[in-house]
Order: sequence, then C-alpha cells, then structure tokens
Amino acid sequence: MNRKVILDIDGVLADFEGAFCEEFGYDRRELVSLESRYPNQARRINKFINDGFVYKNLQLIQLGLDIAGFLNENGFDVNIVTSRPFGLDSVTRGWLKRHGVNYSTFTSDRSKTGTISLAKPLCAVDDLFSVHQALLKHNIPTIIVAQPWNNYIGENMRRINSLGEFVSNLIKIIQGK
Repeated sequence: MNRKVILDIDGVLADFEGAFCEEFGYDRRELVSLESRYPNQARRINKFINDGFVYKNLQLIQLGLDIAGFLNENGFDVNIVTSRPFGLDSVTRGWLKRHGVNYSTFTSDRSKTGTISLAKPLCAVDDLFSVHQALLKHNIPTIIVAQPWNNYIGENMRRINSLGEFVSNLIKIIQGK
C-alpha cells in the first residue's frame, strides 16, 4: 500500500494567515487572494510575502502538527511540499525542526500540484481548494484543513476541523471510498 502523504505548510502547519492579519487586518478572509483583500496594498503585500523573518516567526497550527505526528506514529511517509517564495528553504526547514515536524522529504516549488502529482502520494493535506481541484485531475485525494477561504464544499472535498476527522477521511481514502 502507498503510505506517502504530502503536507503543505502555510494554512496546514504554519499560521501565515494569522501573521498576515496582524499586519494588514482581518477583512475579507473568505478570499484566498491577499491582493484581492487589500487591492491598494499590492507592493506592501509582496514585500511581506517575501520576508523570511515573517516565515521564521509563524505560529504553529496544532492540528497540522497532530496530523504529522499521527502519520509518523503510524508508519506513513510524510513529505512536505510548499509553494513558498524562492530562497526561504533554510528558514522553512529551521521552522519545521523547531516545531518538531518530522518528514522524509521537503520540496519548495511554485508548481506545487505538479510536484505532488509526480510524487504519486496516497493523498495530500492542504488548505487551498485550487490544489484540491488540480489534484482531482490526477486522482489524488486531498484532505483540506478548514480555513475561512475554503468554507465551501466542492466535488469530493474532504474538509476537516479535527484529528478525528482527518483519521476518518484517511481511512476512507485507504479503503478507496
């Protein structure tokens, strides 16, 4: 049985959203596009998104850590795939180590869904509906960690709020349901 599971970082393990909202405000969080939330702040948002200091100090999302721990304890192969900006690999690896996230491989690639599809995992864990939709085309199930910007249900979408919901969905994926 395939035991490879792909985990995203921001929105799954790390609370980028919290840091963003502290800096810019809590308006229109149902929008995934930060520039759509604050169209007059594009330059400032771009600077924020590319600031390694921001990523170094992100808060942990406990559910993501619980998922990674469960997978590790049960013999799954945890792989990290992120689309963070270029040049943040060292900061990201340090953040993962500091928070005790154990993984087999780490990949940072703007073409995240392409990287995931090539890895042929059992499933992926992400926060973006667009990733879910793209991976459906490759028959890769995605478990979506509940966030304000994914508060709707799409085709075959598995949206979770707890470790129990994650485990239940993982079992269904293993059983082919």
